[in-house]
Amino acid sequence: MRVKTGGGGGDGTLTIREMRGEDYDAVVEVWLLSGLRFSADGRDSREAVLKQLEDAASIFFVAELDGRIVATALCTQDGRKGWINRLAVLPEYRRMGIGGSMVREAERRFDALGLEVYSCLIMGDNLVSQEMFSHLGYRKQDEVLYFSKRTRDGA
Repeated sequence: MRVKTGGGGGDGTLTIREMRGEDYDAVVEVWLLSGLRFSADGRDSREAVLKQLEDAASIFFVAELDGRIVATALCTQDGRKGWINRLAVLPEYRRMGIGGSMVREAERRFDALGLEVYSCLIMGDNLVSQEMFSHLGYRKQDEVLYFSKRTRDGA
């Protein structure tokens, strides 16, 4: 499998490109089939994702293989740290290096912004992601506790 950035897939080449608004339904399908938690009325709603696509702090891209979106990454940055969010690869395309290609693309984009710290949050039961990120050189930070405050259900 060859990997290229930009353009569109269709020749057996994995193409990583910017997410577009019209990709929303295919992106949601990848999330659902990949087992990611999905908040249809909250942060993952069409309206919320399209709004995030317009945000300068958002870095959203997809991977296409033969014209099908097979992986997603919705990344953000705060000027100091890059966050890899919503990384998902369709189950039938796992263990082919696609997830690693998506992480390297996120890192490339973070590096271009001058960011030196790359982070991700992984659910405790998502052992596949924990293994992949560990393999890619990410270290689990046991001393960090994650706190969040939700202003509404599904946010």
